[in-house]
Amino acid sequence: MTESGPRSRLDSSDLADVLAALEAAFRMHAAELDALNVFPVPDGDTGANMLGTIVAAREDTTDVDSAVRGAVIGARGNSGVILSQVLRALLEALDEGLTGSSLPDVLAHADQLARAAVAEPVEGTMLTVLSTAATAAAGHGGELPDRLAALLGDVGDAVADTEFVLEANRTAGVVDAGARGVEVWLRAVHDHVHGVAITPPPLDEDEGDPGHVVSRAQDEPAEREQGSEEFRWEVQYLLDDLREPDTLAVATLKDSLTGLGDSVVVVSTGDLLNVHVHTNQIGAAVEAGLALGHPRRVAVTDFEADSQQPEEAAAVGLVVVLPGAVLAELAAGDGVQVVDGRAGALPTVGALLDAARRTHASEVLVVPGHRNAVPTALQAAATGDLTMHVVANADALPKAVATLAAWDPAGSAPDLAAAMDDAAGHCRDGEVVAAVRAANTSLGSVEIGDFLGLVDDQVITKGRDARDVAADVVAALMEDGGEIIMVVAGASAPRRERKRIIATAERSGLEVEAFVTDAEPARYWFGVE
Repeated sequence: MTESGPRSRLDSSDLADVLAALEAAFRMHAAELDALNVFPVPDGDTGANMLGTIVAAREDTTDVDSAVRGAVIGARGNSGVILSQVLRALLEALDEGLTGSSLPDVLAHADQLARAAVAEPVEGTMLTVLSTAATAAAGHGGELPDRLAALLGDVGDAVADTEFVLEANRTAGVVDAGARGVEVWLRAVHDHVHGVAITPPPLDEDEGDPGHVVSRAQDEPAEREQGSEEFRWEVQYLLDDLREPDTLAVATLKDSLTGLGDSVVVVSTGDLLNVHVHTNQIGAAVEAGLALGHPRRVAVTDFEADSQQPEEAAAVGLVVVLPGAVLAELAAGDGVQVVDGRAGALPTVGALLDAARRTHASEVLVVPGHRNAVPTALQAAATGDLTMHVVANADALPKAVATLAAWDPAGSAPDLAAAMDDAAGHCRDGEVVAAVRAANTSLGSVEIGDFLGLVDDQVITKGRDARDVAADVVAALMEDGGEIIMVVAGASAPRRERKRIIATAERSGLEVEAFVTDAEPARYWFGVE
């Protein structure tokens, strides 16, 4: 700020300063907000998610639209996604000029956007405090500094009241974390307008990029911000290439996801949605998005992952490398760690060793899930301080999934390794992939846009239509018979095409197991057992 006294008006020239003040405030209070997040246990990530949303908005402050889009794209968790809408109302107001007289409308708009984003609004949360702020602002007069100062008292009382609304807060004797976050947001705007400097704590030496605060490896434990303990997974993704207007897509998704879980929040930037849900059906949650557009940056968090060493270590643990976080639910269980291993971003030796240690087992089985991950797994087994058995035959996604039927946490590691290796060896695998460049193959020249069909990593067919190529792959896999055919559709597979390919598999007469993942570049994976 260039002025030391109170400001009666903020406009678009204040964009960068306003966001800087907000980041400083949330950096100062992030740990406090995390500690208030008591459901189901303390030390959640409300503060981290809110701070991360502000940081994402600051990455591009060229103009208001860019900052709003950054907030929506970078928002994490219930509180972060809702805060992105509060930010949207505030920042868009800067284009018109934020004054005392416009403040009530801005807060009313923030309240409206936040409630519209949530499928099932819960009172006693940040939504309640936003509504209180919007109503109270209309009853106060004066210039912007005076109205903000008066509002702080109203919002403070509303935050205090949240201690007695939700059972979790009543039991713990604390206010709602998201509600307190709204108070932090308003106080930061107030202090900026009044020329009060906000001094955040210094960054830790290891903190690095401030955006790291919202990043979490898929297989690390986390606490939920709100919602029922009935649902194990937090699923969040961006959805672009929308096939219908964003308002209709938002309504459709909220309706679909409400049937799959709770804590449903969907917000839009016009051509892109940020989608959040707690569920037990990861694949179905992503498939709901696939019906409307192209999901990307899919993040899955396991609320039940155990971050503490059990009193008695398990005898055998399991590390499974699967391409895309969506498939994690297939391997969920005690002593199991799932590592995201997409082509081009396969796990390192260190990542596999870390996952093995998190099983807290004396012996660990490693399912590589990809041909290029086998050497890494063998190196981890050779250099680690644990006894590790590599299921080397499980070198493709279908084979990795096939091994799970043989997994038994009560079994002996050598016997399990042999049984899982045998299960993988009896699974024939194939893929349909899109050519990303022109090339010469054993089948002749291939152009960009062609599809290649592979069986056991060998190209057997090519064509312009993925359905025809998939039919050839299924036929080749069926030559030696089988009982079950697995179909895994990648993120680039359109819904209608996916349905037709699954129908092709069903005509084989085998039992069909169909899944959807967020991984690329494969269009489809097939496995026949």
